[in-house]
Amino acid sequence: FDVLTMFRVPVDTTIPEGADVNYIKLEVTGVDPKQYDLSGPGQQVSGTGPLTVEIKTPALPAGPIALPIAEQAEFLKPTVSVQCEAPEVKAKMSEAIGKEKDAVAATRKLVSWVYTSVEKQPTASFPNALDVIKTMKGDCNEHAVLFAALARAAGIPTRIAVGLLYLNRAFYYHAWNEVYLGEWIPVDATFGECPANALHLRLAEGELSDQAEILGMVGNIGIKVKAFTVAPAK
Repeated sequence: FDVLTMFRVPVDTTIPEGADVNYIKLEVTGVDPKQYDLSGPGQQVSGTGPLTVEIKTPALPAGPIALPIAEQAEFLKPTVSVQCEAPEVKAKMSEAIGKEKDAVAATRKLVSWVYTSVEKQPTASFPNALDVIKTMKGDCNEHAVLFAALARAAGIPTRIAVGLLYLNRAFYYHAWNEVYLGEWIPVDATFGECPANALHLRLAEGELSDQAEILGMVGNIGIKVKAFTVAPAK
């Protein structure tokens, strides 16, 4: 039973493995733009006949931003799965960022810490942050919920996004995060990306348990890659 294949949308375009894609244009079928949130950080609907979505990798703010961030207070609060006020979460947050006071630097440190600390392991669940801390194992859901809790504990407004990610000639179900640093920026702790590249097609935002319906509709989606660009090598 191949879970990845079950939630896979094949495409006929090959994007070089490891390429830093900073722009992609997709033609999408099987998705109702009124039902799903196709407008997000760096992502916009640019046409409706057929449905066309363009995604760009947004840049991180250049200057320092003091912690804690006061705006977007809703995304600093604890939830059933993002227990950002729990002592265990606060302890891990301090381990990850130390006494860092700049939100941009803290975001980078948290992405790196979750990426290197959580063992990559397929897991069939909708986890919460405290469970992830106990096992320090999991897939994109575990990475996203733990990152959200740690970032909120640090004073960085954070939410969870779900949708599809391009890997090896297909788009797969994926969860990642968006942090508020004066504007919303996507980050992906599963792959250590800060910011996340343009290969992330966002469909919804919210608690993971509320987003389960996306899994059921993945098989109805069709995607064509119309164009993409790769950032120059640094």
